[in-house]
Order: sequence, then structure tokens, then C-alpha cells
Amino acid sequence: MRRLMSLSYLLQTEEETRAATRRELAGEHDHVPIIIDTLFKLPHLIGQLESINTPKGEVQAYCSECYVTAPYTFWCLYDLYERGHYAEAVILLRHLLETFVQMRYFWEFPQKGVFS
Repeated sequence: MRRLMSLSYLLQTEEETRAATRRELAGEHDHVPIIIDTLFKLPHLIGQLESINTPKGEVQAYCSECYVTAPYTFWCLYDLYERGHYAEAVILLRHLLETFVQMRYFWEFPQKGVFS
């Protein structure tokens, strides 16, 4: 007889996948807290905020918000990856990378306007 999917089965397979992932990534998992701690420090790199009514101030406000959310996004990404939800983890990874690319772009070209 086939086994039907259920929440208890999902939770069981997630824990098995998490244990296997940690076993396979032994040592690599230790870098995750360092990465997250580094991401928590990023908002402090913005410096003195200018008025939001200026192009640079607009970019600083955008970057500040992105930097504040980055460690939480990375933690969710890693948690999903560990539990075997690879498609969802890749979606968050892409979002995080796109955010960093956008921040770099708008930092170089503030006149393009983040909120335009």
C-alpha cells in the first residue's frame, strides 16, 4: 500500500534530510553563523544618512532596508536548504543576490532613482 503524504511524514523526512545535510557538510555548517553575523554588521556600513529627498539619500534608505533584512533571508534560505526544500532555497538565494546587485547598481547610478 502506498504511503500518503502527511505533515508528520514531512516533518520526519525534514529531520532525516537535516541530519544528512549536516553530516555531509560537516565543518561547512560552522561558517553559517559567521556569515549571518557579517550580514548583521552590513547596515553599519551605510554611514551618515542623507535626506531621503536626494538621490543618494534615497539609495541609502533602500540599502539600509535591504541590509537589515539580508541576515533573516539568508537564515531562512539555509534552513530551507538544510531541510531539503531546495527549490524554495534557490528562490531566496536568487532574491538575495538580485538585491545585492540592485544595491550596487543604484549606488553607482543614484540618479536612476530607486523608487522611480
